[in-house]
Amino acid sequence: ILSLSHPMSLVQGDKFFSTGQLQLKSIEMMVDAINTKRCGVGVNGKRYGIELTTYGDDSSKDKVGAIVENAMIPIRNNIGSNNTSRQTVDASFWLGPYSSGLTGKMSPHANAT
Repeated sequence: ILSLSHPMSLVQGDKFFSTGQLQLKSIEMMVDAINTKRCGVGVNGKRYGIELTTYGDDSSKDKVGAIVENAMIPIRNNIGSNNTSRQTVDASFWLGPYSSGLTGKMSPHANAT
């Protein structure tokens, strides 16, 4: 499995909530199409499924920074759920959050890894 990790605005009060919902639906459709229609992604002759893990970023630069720098703060396992846990992130790839300001907090980490 290739893991895509993505901080995004998931809560209705978040500044970028509307955009976050569009991003989430688009990425879920992409993951579903790759996994079901293409049988995953081919890498060196092997096929790998993709899974998406989202992290609520509250449309906050500080929260995005904490997510990527600390390898995770409380995670929402189900959108809208209060089920949170502290765990490390085993991400194959990170997707940048919406807005240049939020992505700017993620860039130094992405460039260092």
